[in-house]
Amino acid sequence: MKRIRKKAAPPAFVEWARSFGRPNSVHDWKHLPGDLSNLLHLEMSSEQGGLCCYCSMVLRSGGHIEHFHARHVYLDRMFDYGNLHLSCMGALEHAGREPVDPAVEHCGHAKDAGGMPAPVVDPQAADCESYFRYAGNGAIRATKGEVKAGLAKQTIDALGLDCEPLRRMRAAAIDQALKDIQVLPRAEWQRRYLEPDAEGRFAEFQPVIRYQYNKDWYRFPDPAASAGQ
Repeated sequence: MKRIRKKAAPPAFVEWARSFGRPNSVHDWKHLPGDLSNLLHLEMSSEQGGLCCYCSMVLRSGGHIEHFHARHVYLDRMFDYGNLHLSCMGALEHAGREPVDPAVEHCGHAKDAGGMPAPVVDPQAADCESYFRYAGNGAIRATKGEVKAGLAKQTIDALGLDCEPLRRMRAAAIDQALKDIQVLPRAEWQRRYLEPDAEGRFAEFQPVIRYQYNKDWYRFPDPAASAGQ
């Protein structure tokens, strides 16, 4: 999970929501015009650096609009832009790329599958990334801190963040980043894996790679420095 810094809501969306009025049914979301839905996708993809709000995989499919506070529970937040993020499509993201059981869901689709959603870590929280640890094999674990561990574990379970497809993808990303840090000049490696590109997009699983770097990899010698000796 990578922290999301929300911007002001698009004026066109604000105006439409104001004219629509207070929603009376969970199905009122379906009245959102397609052009505004597309606009929200573009705005939120930019806010999130092109990554899923929960697992931080690249939003190749464009993702779906996720209500952090579920709209069937919090009707009054249905059109609240601060409550909207982009989630990946869960198991559907792996179709054609990995053998995956269609019943295995993760992220927004997993969160919505259980009826009353369990509380999960808020991706807008300044410390959201500190709730999780990542192993070299791609596994995600709750932080060791007692205060945060319970909510972290609940988040991992509710969002399916430790499912096999995501573990494999994270492991592959870690392996490639580990290989590259040993051969690329450190500044180039950091631009590639930790910093946004010219369009504001981040590398896939950027929080996972940053965790590994801050934990151990920062100790590796800079190949550029070695080459200059």
